[in-house]
Amino acid sequence: MDIVQIVKNIGGKFWRKGVLLCRRATWPLLVRITPVVPNQVMFRTYQDKYTCNPKYLCEQLIRSGKEYSLVWAVSEKTGDRGQFPPQVKLVKVGSNEFYRAMAASKVWVDNAHNFTWQGFPKKAEQVFINLWHGSLGLKRIDPANDSNPHRRKAGALAGKTTTYCISNSDFEEMVFRTSYWPETPFLRFGHCRNDLMFADAETLLPLREKVFGTLGISAEKKLFLYAPTFRDGEDFTCFDVDYAGLKSALEERFGGDWVIVTRMHYHTQVIIQKNAERLQRPVYDFVVSGDTYDDMQELLAVTDAGLTDYSSWICDFVLTGRPAFLFVTDRESYVTERGFYYPLEDTPFPIAENNAQLLDNVRTFDAQAYAAKTKTYLDGLGCTEDGRACERLAALIDEEIEKSKKEAR
Repeated sequence: MDIVQIVKNIGGKFWRKGVLLCRRATWPLLVRITPVVPNQVMFRTYQDKYTCNPKYLCEQLIRSGKEYSLVWAVSEKTGDRGQFPPQVKLVKVGSNEFYRAMAASKVWVDNAHNFTWQGFPKKAEQVFINLWHGSLGLKRIDPANDSNPHRRKAGALAGKTTTYCISNSDFEEMVFRTSYWPETPFLRFGHCRNDLMFADAETLLPLREKVFGTLGISAEKKLFLYAPTFRDGEDFTCFDVDYAGLKSALEERFGGDWVIVTRMHYHTQVIIQKNAERLQRPVYDFVVSGDTYDDMQELLAVTDAGLTDYSSWICDFVLTGRPAFLFVTDRESYVTERGFYYPLEDTPFPIAENNAQLLDNVRTFDAQAYAAKTKTYLDGLGCTEDGRACERLAALIDEEIEKSKKEAR
């Protein structure tokens, strides 16, 4: 990098910092002069995309046919109009329009700490609903186990301003209570994105055709999903799965012709893109990248069996009753890095610390024992998912909107 580019980078950093400071100075005025629109609902995900729990709630509101003003925050890189319904207005994160929308929206819907990341104030009459992006997840999210100071700061502010946390279990409420939301009211509605896990085969048929068509997979194939979580470092040897052996083991145990779809965590994808030459991924005709498929839940809904390390998606997928496995080659170091809320052995998922164990777990998979362990696992965590989360949450939003309209009269 030459000296001119260095100067530009430094100048740009100070410019962005100055703009943010100016905006923060004017936020109190913006909040006071911008009236709240009773039927306006604003969504944001940490991916800045149309995905996760907010997506499924948004679609429920659209299906209702009621008059909502729906706003979605996107970044420059994720503002593809095509992925959003025409009823949804897009605003660029950090723009003046973005902050005006925050000031005007009756309801904020979030799946992380997004709305509090920059410290924008919430009015007393606004409702901040946190849907989070996991459910019965393994890895800890409490401040003591999070090395990112910005996440900790945003989380602390979220805990002070969140109106409702949506949960699906005794366990999840414990996680929230011991992290950033010790006093926030909880509503055990279940998670909107998990409603799809309860869909029957007929309902899922067009979705299966969509996923398979998008990924270029023949309809007669069986789909195995490998989607690990991210690491704070750049040592990706923990992802070195024996794909050829895995395919053989799957076909030996379950029959059929299997395709393996790999989907790396968003943060991992960024690192791989920046280090493409050093972090080459294996190439097989039966291994397909699902990195660009934005909606994880759609993948899960049509997946026949899956594999992860510590990612919480497996705790959504378990609701389907289909086989799932753990591949945890760096288990000891990860415990030190993030920690778990409960031992991996408490889950129903067969655990492997190397490829030999993984292939053996697949070949010897006991469906009856797995089903029994799954019931014990879900009952033990107090899980109440039933496929009706979206309708419950939509009803809550309607109540808050009607309350706002009555107060305005």
